[in-house]
Amino acid sequence: MIVHAPQIEERGGVLAVSARVDVGRRDLPDAVWFEVPARFGDLLVARADAFAALLCPLAMALGEDLDVRGPLSPRLLLGLREWQEAVHAWLPGTFRVARVEAAELSRPAGGGSVAAAFSGGVDSFYTLWCHLAKNEPVPELRVGRALFVQGIDIDAGEAGRFDELARAYAELLARHGVELVPIRTNAKDFSRRLRKGFRVGTMPMAAALALGAGLARFLSPASHVYDNLEPWASHPGLDYLLATETLEVVYHGGGLTRLDKLRVLADWEATHTHLRVCRRGGAGAPNCGRCQKCIGTMVRLEVLGALSHYAVFPPLEGRHVRRVRFVGLDDHFVAETLEPAFRTGRYRRVLDLACAAVVNRTPLRRLLAARI
Repeated sequence: MIVHAPQIEERGGVLAVSARVDVGRRDLPDAVWFEVPARFGDLLVARADAFAALLCPLAMALGEDLDVRGPLSPRLLLGLREWQEAVHAWLPGTFRVARVEAAELSRPAGGGSVAAAFSGGVDSFYTLWCHLAKNEPVPELRVGRALFVQGIDIDAGEAGRFDELARAYAELLARHGVELVPIRTNAKDFSRRLRKGFRVGTMPMAAALALGAGLARFLSPASHVYDNLEPWASHPGLDYLLATETLEVVYHGGGLTRLDKLRVLADWEATHTHLRVCRRGGAGAPNCGRCQKCIGTMVRLEVLGALSHYAVFPPLEGRHVRRVRFVGLDDHFVAETLEPAFRTGRYRRVLDLACAAVVNRTPLRRLLAARI
């Protein structure tokens, strides 16, 4: 796989950094690009860091080496080698260690802002909340920018929905002193064939690397807790490896379950009107209230006695909980919810959810093994 030297170009009022890619597959685009509104154009860098981090998992899956023709950070090159060793050790039959060759090694210019990935979900809202000025006493650790990336859970064909959400989030975050940076990319086209956990892959870190001219630290909201980790592209043992000499990457929030995070967020009114955990909703109705992610979040909020505060969800009905088709419901979810549910008497929907898991063939022994 060859990644050609990136270039920055203007496209009708927006700026994009793109790199041509030669890969042994006809079903892939011939270039990867990251696009931002013109007012954020000074953040883009014509470097290969973002493209190497993004395409490394694909090169591993295809069994190809990675030939990087643009400027690449020496620290990132070293990190990519170690990142691959870890992923290969987890999944040796799926990912082969690729040789990464760099035509030009150079240290990137430094930036000064702290940024966090932001989707509007529980994990990203929690990371943002922790680093607002009112909660973070150290100025150097406060979030100044939130990166909202189309292509992670909003597909390229949903431009209207992305714009609607970006406007709503930009207005909300501005009231808290945080600037939203909307980023469009076709990066997901290069990861669709990867296994679960790697389809979004390194895309959030790659987006941050593409904006390396203005960032000093990037916070990656944790999707898993430390005592329930699994092979995943974003992982506390991996994310820091995708850093450069001037951009630090930090996995944040892995010490709390989503129930713990929601307990913190339940008093923040911003989440009552803007929390978005669903792939189907827009700014007006962010959540469908029927899918696995919606039901899981609603049940947690019900256990906390906070669901009635959230206008972004429809009423929680047992018939919808019992019908939801879970890809899998592990004992970690049951363990985190059953104890507080029975302690507060709000256990009915948790039991409905357990029934749905059994019907969908989640092993019963997992549910019975949960701590109550």
